Amino acid sequence: MNKKHFLFLTLPMSILYSFIIGISTVNAQISEGGLPPSFNSQNTLKNTLAAVEVPVNFSVEDLKIVDEWQVSQGAPLRVAKLIDANLDIIKDGNQISLTDNQTVWQLRIQAEGAIAIMLYYNDFYIPEGGKLFIYNTDKTQVLGAYTSTTNPSTQKFATEFIAGDDIVLEYVPAANNAEQPRINIESIGYGYNHLYITKTSSLKNASNDCMVNINCEEGDAWQAEKEGVCKMIQRIGKSSYICSGSLVNNTKEDLTPYVLSAFHCSQSESNVSASKDDYSQWLFYFGYERTQCTNLSIAYRPNTMTGCIKVASTPTSGGSDGLLLKLNQSIPESYNVYYNGWDRSDKAAQSGVGIHHPNGDYKKISTFKSPAKTITWNDINGVRGYNNAHWNVIFDATNNGQSVTAGGSSGSPLFNQNKLIVGTLTGGDSNCNDKPDGSNIYGKLFYHWNKFPGSDTTRMDIWLDPINKGVTQLAGRYASQNKLSPTDLTLTYNNKTVTLKWKAPENASDIEKYAIYRNNILLDYTTSTTYTDESFETGSQIYGVSGIYTDGKESGTTNATILITDYKGPTNVIAKETAENTVLVSWKAPLYQQTIFWGSNTNFVSIGLKGNPFYFGQTWDANDLAPFNNKKLTAVKFTPLAGTYSILIFQGEMENKYQQKVSNPQYKQTNTITLKTPYVIDATKNLYVTIYAENYKEKEYPAYADKGPAISGKGNVISYDGKKWEYLYLPEGSGSTVFDANFVVAAVVTSEEGSLSNDKLRSNPVAAFPEVTGYNVYRDQIKLNRTFITGTEYLDKNVPLGKHTYSVSAVYNENDESVLTNAENEINVSIEDAGNNAVNIVPLIFNEQVRINNAQQVTLIEIISADGKVVKQIKNPEEVIYTGSFAPGIYIFKIHTNNDIKIIQAAKRR
Repeated sequence: MNKKHFLFLTLPMSILYSFIIGISTVNAQISEGGLPPSFNSQNTLKNTLAAVEVPVNFSVEDLKIVDEWQVSQGAPLRVAKLIDANLDIIKDGNQISLTDNQTVWQLRIQAEGAIAIMLYYNDFYIPEGGKLFIYNTDKTQVLGAYTSTTNPSTQKFATEFIAGDDIVLEYVPAANNAEQPRINIESIGYGYNHLYITKTSSLKNASNDCMVNINCEEGDAWQAEKEGVCKMIQRIGKSSYICSGSLVNNTKEDLTPYVLSAFHCSQSESNVSASKDDYSQWLFYFGYERTQCTNLSIAYRPNTMTGCIKVASTPTSGGSDGLLLKLNQSIPESYNVYYNGWDRSDKAAQSGVGIHHPNGDYKKISTFKSPAKTITWNDINGVRGYNNAHWNVIFDATNNGQSVTAGGSSGSPLFNQNKLIVGTLTGGDSNCNDKPDGSNIYGKLFYHWNKFPGSDTTRMDIWLDPINKGVTQLAGRYASQNKLSPTDLTLTYNNKTVTLKWKAPENASDIEKYAIYRNNILLDYTTSTTYTDESFETGSQIYGVSGIYTDGKESGTTNATILITDYKGPTNVIAKETAENTVLVSWKAPLYQQTIFWGSNTNFVSIGLKGNPFYFGQTWDANDLAPFNNKKLTAVKFTPLAGTYSILIFQGEMENKYQQKVSNPQYKQTNTITLKTPYVIDATKNLYVTIYAENYKEKEYPAYADKGPAISGKGNVISYDGKKWEYLYLPEGSGSTVFDANFVVAAVVTSEEGSLSNDKLRSNPVAAFPEVTGYNVYRDQIKLNRTFITGTEYLDKNVPLGKHTYSVSAVYNENDESVLTNAENEINVSIEDAGNNAVNIVPLIFNEQVRINNAQQVTLIEIISADGKVVKQIKNPEEVIYTGSFAPGIYIFKIHTNNDIKIIQAAKRR
């Protein structure tokens, strides 16, 4: 099949995220806590300590206007402007003796009108025994104490935002160490916009109400992984920005503090890159989250680290937008961080979450249940990523909201169903207000890994696989020894119950209980190594088991997946009396249908050939069609845009051709066109399902395609005449956007006709219909057959007198049974002639006794309850049988004579 060049119109819609910041009122870098000594003295600093006035010679309102315009062009959003300074706490501060005879150095700084102030240092050194505190003059926020353990590996350093425009640095000298500190401030970070810090120690919600806090139930299964996700504040030149990132494990598992984020987080609004000195002043916040689900709950005190180096990156333009950093210092074990695992394959996540800091807010979680789709990044400024180097996910509504991504989420990790990172956020167009189902686009770790091999700084495998282990996946870990996980998890589905079984790890004596997860949502706890679930949904279900140890720590989760099918019952069940006391029950096999297509089947671009008629559609080969041999294709789906259309379906070399006009198409919405005559599929020949755009105007574009990537030669077939078929392709350098997409055309196939196939599928978009192995027939809810029936008829003999209802179920895989399908009619078996020789019982609705007519002919009577138990068995019975001890309900009287066996149904009153 040849490539074909065409002109077409694209409709791009993605945007690069801007950054917004939200700051906690209490933060701590590597420090020991405590309060400044002056807080316990009688000094009134605001009245007695002179301030260094920072010149604010710019208009904040002008900056906001400029920022707003730059954001509209896809630029990041500044939260602070840096003002040059050269302040030293010893040279420019004051030595003060407190009332308890203790001496401290204090430096007061004012930056009029600032929402908050952040300090950047070109030299930061605290001698052994010395302490540094930073606080606002209202004393509502205190940082420190910073000690010699805080000293950075480089001279550069930065401390967090302090609420307000008036702050104090207070240095407490060591008692037995005369060495002077070096605390030299080179820049004042003047926070002027999108800072949600207040002097009253309360934080407004920085993100919208749809966002879901990480400690809601949606985050129960992600309590380890969340500990690796951090908020970042990046200095780039003379401005500060915000992003998200995550610690990642490496194959040496040596706790090297690598942070994975997005390349565009290192670029300013004017595309200036962060310098080496800038990186040394980046801040990383761990544990920045609320304690509970509600936004009214208090926040944990986060831990922070300062300074990093860039070790690898892939650009946004022409790349996958990846950034790998290494912190300048090891992370203290007391931080209890988690080094997240990763999956560097190109396998789409089937479900999972994003964990991030939207608008700089406390940590949030977003959940997706549909597989990630491959996409090419293309923003409003024409910045195009490498082909197919991004994932796109649509987040779902959950119990506590439909959390999406936003500014500040950039660089955050995308986790797959196995809790492994597969990508980092570049951007998207989702929002809480009017587009919760919008895009969320993540650069693939698959491309970050080694797809840009220019040097060690353009590939992450050099750093994340330093021992050349070559693994595709790597589990995450805490700094302390990992807890052993349960093993050999197996799942079985039978009688509408999923049963989980697993093996305990070697140190099972230290396990207090096991946590059970379904689709990464905490389901229950158990002390056993088995668990049954009866509350599942149909479809692909991921179950997981972890061990909860006596010290309160949880092991990794062992996962397994099971496909639970919504088994359908038979159709057209009919019961009819064919002879005396004989009923024939017949039915048809269950009817299933699938909609098959290549690609995402989502409208994105439209194309046209300047008014020239053409065919467009999709094709499947013999391997793809294996499950559909002799099945019926009953309808075609597509979205008409302009003009008139018809359907063309054929197999092989124009064999078994079918054509049908599309009458009264509904434009710009999906049309399902039912075929007047169902098309029977021959699975040995290629199948073409196409649409003929036969009459449209020159400037109209009648064919929709998706975002791609193309399943080339299958999802993008096209023809001028319906005889010679090619596939649509537009190469790079052609003067337009690369066409790498599938036509939005789908076929509806049913299980009707033909036998079900056991052939296994290869890589294709269809699945075999569920296999029916037999049927069960019920009369009045009681199963009549001992083994399942392989045909579609059943003859019920010796039917008791009275009215009866019949129903039939389908049996799958010899164990799983569908719901019952009731017969369309009720059967009334007429009363027999009760002559002198007739054997019968009266009354049919009894209480204390029943009477047998012509009991002398009866050799044996068996009375059977509705659940199949024989409650009474009498040889040569008397005329009266006493039934006072029977429980109320339905009973079957099986009456044996010398010539026959007669079945009569009766009931005891309640």
